[in-house]
Amino acid sequence: MATDALDEIDREILELLMQDPRMPYSDIARHLEESNHSMSAEGVRNRVGDLFDESSIFLLQGPQENEWEVIRLDVTATNEPGATEEVFERMADRDFWLVCRGFGTIDVHGVATIPDIEAADELVNSIRSIDVVASVEYFLETERHTDMHNYMAY
Repeated sequence: MATDALDEIDREILELLMQDPRMPYSDIARHLEESNHSMSAEGVRNRVGDLFDESSIFLLQGPQENEWEVIRLDVTATNEPGATEEVFERMADRDFWLVCRGFGTIDVHGVATIPDIEAADELVNSIRSIDVVASVEYFLETERHTDMHNYMAY
């Protein structure tokens, strides 16, 4: 499935899985039927398999519903040769579940799930202590609204 082929049924399935990642396929099929999308549990299973085979979707429940925090770090490396690559590799070796490197006003972006505010301080300070890190900005997520109907809508 190409990402541009994501349709309304896929978005409905993703929305339901965000609400309950362990929702049985038969329950998803019932919800789809309520939205006028007739599909068997086996059809749902195939769709979910295709979605995860062709994407890097990570369904993470909102932090307000759990006993952990989500922290996002934006890291700028020094101008030394290889600094961005080193920051990227060092962050990838830590407890981040997502580390991205690209182009823009930051060099490396990381997302981690942590147990509490103290762990956030420890994580931020450990990244700041890397010799080739120039700056670390962070965002501790406290609430989230996700609308899967807008996910890859274009």
